[in-house]
Amino acid sequence: VFTVKSQVSSPGETEGLEEGALTLSVTVTDPDGQRAGSSSAAVIPGKEIAMDIVVGNTQLWSVQTPKLYTVFFHLLSETGESLDTLNISTGSRRVQFSPSVGLRINDERVKLRGFCDHSSFAIVGGAVPDRINLFRAQTLRSVGGNSWRMAHNPPIPIRLDFMDALGMLAVDENRDYGGRTGQGGNTEESINDEINDMADLVKRDRSHPSVIIWSFCNEVGCNNGSSAKPFREVSKRYDPTRDVTQNPLGKNVS
Repeated sequence: VFTVKSQVSSPGETEGLEEGALTLSVTVTDPDGQRAGSSSAAVIPGKEIAMDIVVGNTQLWSVQTPKLYTVFFHLLSETGESLDTLNISTGSRRVQFSPSVGLRINDERVKLRGFCDHSSFAIVGGAVPDRINLFRAQTLRSVGGNSWRMAHNPPIPIRLDFMDALGMLAVDENRDYGGRTGQGGNTEESINDEINDMADLVKRDRSHPSVIIWSFCNEVGCNNGSSAKPFREVSKRYDPTRDVTQNPLGKNVS
């Protein structure tokens, strides 16, 4: 079952629009490009649309065989005219962490062989062209790597697209954590600001099969241990399927 959640626009942009004036049509195609399922729903201004699309004989995504489905969104007028379109790639897999076995994907044990690095790259700094991120992912894969930690910020989305296609596993990480207390530098964000940032990260990246775990923070940014609970709760609220982690310097985080 593919669960699709979408919000067409904000309340202000749909002011005066009657329910049913617009329809969101969703179609799923399998890795071979064949139609696998579809559904549609009326647009309710300012509210999230949720629908389940049943896909039979699902081809599972894995490190060895990164099978991807494509989800096509069509926004239709009352007369059936296409007003806007969007498509995303996604995949289906089972991820389990066990203290006795370790990581299992689709019930098979997988050993993480990976790297972590900053999203910036050499002379281009933070404005990394897509082809460089593709080069990096392909290079890591070519030397036997199958995982990549997004240190220490939410990644450029195209990196996760490449990882989805190449069968790599992502630890998706937030940078700021716990407000002004215990940061490695100066920050003007409150705890609530940073919890909202974590929610945005999860909602943005949860469709990527490469993402296997959410990370709140790293080292000096993890010193405010009392923030672990709300960060965990907001991550689970928007994605109850994945585990969470953090990399603190201290002890006794809650």
